[in-house]
Amino acid sequence: MRHRPRGTALPTFALVICGALLLPACQALAPAPIGAHASRPVRRDLIGAWQLVSIELDTPAGAVPDPFYGEHCTGLLVYDASGWMSVQISAPNRTSVPVPDSRPPASEPLAAAQLKARALDTYYAYVGTWTLNESAALITHQVTSALYPDEGGARYTQAVAVQGGRMTLSSHRVLPAGAVTQTKTWQRL
Repeated sequence: MRHRPRGTALPTFALVICGALLLPACQALAPAPIGAHASRPVRRDLIGAWQLVSIELDTPAGAVPDPFYGEHCTGLLVYDASGWMSVQISAPNRTSVPVPDSRPPASEPLAAAQLKARALDTYYAYVGTWTLNESAALITHQVTSALYPDEGGARYTQAVAVQGGRMTLSSHRVLPAGAVTQTKTWQRL
């Protein structure tokens, strides 16, 4: 089976088929399975603000913290009723960068540019719209604007599950070392 690159959406017909009678046969197409005892959310279950609890990777070698964010990262995810969303994730122990009074010229010193690059590498954010396929328990973020400019227009489809005040978003990737599942756990605020 061919795996989809990270951030690509399932074709609409695949979501419809998976959500109907053939869900067991199509589970390999879903970004990740729903955890035991977690419910398939409806739209109203997701609306609101969510605080990041953890991001973990399930790898062939076992569970590890996400290498991009690291352990003890923090974040905020907001879904509003009109269909807009935003997410921000910050790694711990970020490099201090002074807040300028105005935008510096393009010819700023290299040391200042390196500090900014470190700050960029420890923070992640985007804003866009969201849709939920309730029958397949899949949420899709359509990125409108992002910290990384080339991410605008990206679509991220993830399995979503809600249990109590916690929500998990999971997606699969295939890396040279094997299949990896990234799971983000969020707590309702």
